[in-house]
Amino acid sequence: MQNDRYDPALPVVKACRRAVGRMGFALAVSMGLTQLISWGLLIWLEREFPGSAENPWISLTVGTLPIYLLGMPLFWLMVRRLPYAYPLEKHRVGFGATVCFGAATYALAYVFQMTVMLGFETLRQQTGMDYLEAMPELPGGSPLATALMVCLVGPIMEELFFRRMVLRRLLPYGRVFAIVVSAAAFGLFHGNFFQMFMAFGIGLGLGYITVRTGSLKHTVFMHILINTYSSVISFMLEYYPIAATVGSLVIMAVALAGVVVLVLKRRTIAYHLRPAPVDQGRCLMQAAKSPGVWLFVLVCVGLSIWLVWGV
Repeated sequence: MQNDRYDPALPVVKACRRAVGRMGFALAVSMGLTQLISWGLLIWLEREFPGSAENPWISLTVGTLPIYLLGMPLFWLMVRRLPYAYPLEKHRVGFGATVCFGAATYALAYVFQMTVMLGFETLRQQTGMDYLEAMPELPGGSPLATALMVCLVGPIMEELFFRRMVLRRLLPYGRVFAIVVSAAAFGLFHGNFFQMFMAFGIGLGLGYITVRTGSLKHTVFMHILINTYSSVISFMLEYYPIAATVGSLVIMAVALAGVVVLVLKRRTIAYHLRPAPVDQGRCLMQAAKSPGVWLFVLVCVGLSIWLVWGV
């Protein structure tokens, strides 16, 4: 009777629970520790060298390099023994497919961005507080610093981290599971409520592209393009509002084209998300119930609340 009740998927589910729990705990520790280090360095610099924290080179460097140089290696040390899918089977894609991938990624990002903006607008009407206005902005004053840290270093390091270290350690439990969970981690990593949802949409697109092509070169290129375009739009909003409006219309057009791609290619997309070693909903439930995952969520949500209300 006991053999009749044996669940052949149970070993995979248990391995998934252990892996996602350890990865959630590692993400929480690495991100929490490096954020404390960044804040401590900024406080020390401001005390020893008043006004230095206002320098965009210093604020961007102190705010980002600890997670790249300390947090990511720490995460790797904590999860290095977990099984991972490597190397991925590589598939060459042409220019047309790359354009379609980019449009679809923008569509996902735009949908989630519009959803969160509607949510913030509803909250503003209910509470009278403009949450979008309260969101922290990137330090200004140095386009070169922004270009280097936000448009080059950040995309490369984040792709190596989320699409290589994180995604590939989730792939043994299914492609849908790996893409969704790595995208959620990527969104939470951004540390504020506005960027979280947009980054989740981008993470879904970049995760699929990684699985589809087996390479990071497409995702690195698209990540650089997305960050660069967003930074240019932000700059134009301040100095060239008409040009920014035109740029926003271009984003809307690309997003609309991406929606068309997602609809027309839905069967092809679904095909490349198979097979799965176990029911993907079951694995996602393991992630949702994991204490390590919830610890990471609490760290990121706490950081987001601190950034908005300054508590």
